Amino acid sequence: MKKAIAAALTFLVLPAYAVAEPTNVELCKGAIAVSMMKDPSIIEGQSYEGTPYVSYIRPADGSKWEFKCKFPEKGLIVWAGKDSATGNWGRWRDRRLDSRIFYSLSSDSVEFREKMGSTVMGSEAFSFEALQ
Repeated sequence: MKKAIAAALTFLVLPAYAVAEPTNVELCKGAIAVSMMKDPSIIEGQSYEGTPYVSYIRPADGSKWEFKCKFPEKGLIVWAGKDSATGNWGRWRDRRLDSRIFYSLSSDSVEFREKMGSTVMGSEAFSFEALQ
C-alpha cells in the first residue's frame, strides 16, 4: 500500500519538474538571436532532414535572413547563412578565426555565449518558453 501511494505521489509531482529540453531548432534560434542581436520572438524555425533552419524578417527594411545550424559537439553551435542575392548557402562559421557560439542548459533556460578567442562578443540567457 505504501508503495502504491508513493508511486501515485511521484506521478502527481513529476510533471512540475519534468521540463523538456529545447529542440535543436530552438537552440539554433537562440544562437542566431545572440549572434545577430535579435529578439528570439521574431525568429521562426523548422527542421528539415534533421537540420534546423531559422529565419527572421529584419524590421528595419523587411529583408529576410535565413540560417541553418549544426552541433559538432555538445554545447557548441555552428551556423551558416543564406545569401539572399543568390539564394545559395554560405559557408559554415567553423574556421579558426570565426566566433564560436556555446550554450549551456539550466533547469528552465539556456545561456548562449558567442566568443572570439577568449573575448565574449555576446551573452544572453533565454527561457525555454522564449525559444519556442
